[in-house]
Amino acid sequence: MASNQDRVSIRSLADLARAGFSILRKPSMQVAYEVHHVHDRQGYLQDVLHGNYSRIFEPESDPTPPMFVETLTTAAHGVGLVVGVRAVSADPDGQRLGMGSGSITQADDPGKASRAFRSKADPNVSFVFDVARVFEGLISIEVEPTALLLRHGRAIRKVMEEIARIAVDIAEAPVLSVQSPVQLPPPDFNRADTEARTRPKTWPRAMSLAVRFAIAIPKPTSKLRLALADALAEFCREHGFGLWLADSRSGYRAGNWFTICEHSTDTVRKLFDGALDPGNRSQAHACVPITLVGPARLDSLASLLDYLHSYHELGILACSMATIDDLAFIHLQLTINTEQVRLVQLNEAIDKLAAQSGSPPHVLPRLLARLVSRGVQDVGHEVKGRFAHRMGDYHLLTGPAIQVRPEVSPWRGALWVSWEVEGRDAELRYPFLALHDALARNPLWADSNVEYLICRKVRNSVLRGKGKLSFPADIATNNFGYEDIPSGLSAFSESIENAWRAELGERHRVRELTVSWREYWLGHWTSPLD
Repeated sequence: MASNQDRVSIRSLADLARAGFSILRKPSMQVAYEVHHVHDRQGYLQDVLHGNYSRIFEPESDPTPPMFVETLTTAAHGVGLVVGVRAVSADPDGQRLGMGSGSITQADDPGKASRAFRSKADPNVSFVFDVARVFEGLISIEVEPTALLLRHGRAIRKVMEEIARIAVDIAEAPVLSVQSPVQLPPPDFNRADTEARTRPKTWPRAMSLAVRFAIAIPKPTSKLRLALADALAEFCREHGFGLWLADSRSGYRAGNWFTICEHSTDTVRKLFDGALDPGNRSQAHACVPITLVGPARLDSLASLLDYLHSYHELGILACSMATIDDLAFIHLQLTINTEQVRLVQLNEAIDKLAAQSGSPPHVLPRLLARLVSRGVQDVGHEVKGRFAHRMGDYHLLTGPAIQVRPEVSPWRGALWVSWEVEGRDAELRYPFLALHDALARNPLWADSNVEYLICRKVRNSVLRGKGKLSFPADIATNNFGYEDIPSGLSAFSESIENAWRAELGERHRVRELTVSWREYWLGHWTSPLD
């Protein structure tokens, strides 16, 4: 029988072979990307995919639709994010994108509080993990609808710090994805008291203040999984957070959860109070979105959060992290903690910082100093050094400052969608725009919004995606004409799926296409996309 050392050597050899193959495929060793920070609105992603925003980069030429293949899109508190890896041929002079290698082109959409960035970055081709070997969990910050407060941002940051810590210290592996806000898991069907809760009476909410994450598991042993679970459970019990862990049994899909810790609202609100709020203001009113882009590494997220920890009052209202084409995209909505701030003046200061080209270790401290009210924080020398070492070659994309929607928004329910299409020219716009057109044809469906979407190229000609759409809950009046809401939602999902399938037609070979109101009913997934 082979020893552990032999198995490690074989794995290392496979990683080396993959890195070499990637170098042969991409001799330029760079990936072109596009990032949008936007004031969220319905139809923004569709406009991007139609090429309507290409003109802000190319005002003198006919705009062409971006060829997004691998993509991440999220929306939270009225602020949206679009990340796309552009399908371009190797071009060392950067002529295809109109930029020099590594430089950042920034363009604003006048009057719409939107900013877009284009650049290239060096991927980490040795960043290798098995997508089927992950440790996935979800931690709740609030379980009831509530106004968005500054203290919520500090709680989210605390949760992210713990996730990053156990990934480095216990799993010795990278965090693959982090997302907040997210949909809370449905009722636990394995509890003894679930008989009355089995069939929900209302459409489950699309969004809640919670953090969902996935950590790579290089050695998927039960001992390691238990160590991670124990560390998280201890942390959540101490702070009052609810904890759910994903079902890791073979054949079970994403979205099947086990409850580990019950949420304690009193404990959370006691530990994360308003003591650090500026003056008498506790409600979040605006944020500064930032996205860091660079080669994916094991401890990049941990080094960033260690740096932010020195700014005690600073919070993170929402986050989105994903690794796309061996690049890490880390997006944060940073709180603005000053008592009186005018967004126009803050954006002028942000623009001046952006004009001063520099790495994150040089630019980020000057940005954070404008977001806190208690003066510039003293960051330890060791923390500074680690941040500079791990993220000094990252791109920092900043602003604009955007007003958030802090009030309790009208109830919106969620439908999950997934697809897998095959074709040499397969890209995101074909399946997604077909879905958009199908929704637009029915007035009851037109008020949908993309809350989350991830799209990946899993093989040379196969494109796989998953997303979550939200709809006003009042369209489910009278359960869509059925006796109960589950039956009505199932029929609603089926009608959208059929319309989507008909709209997509024969343009691409559809290998799988599903719409469901429960995530774990999606398709025939054998591995997670997130």
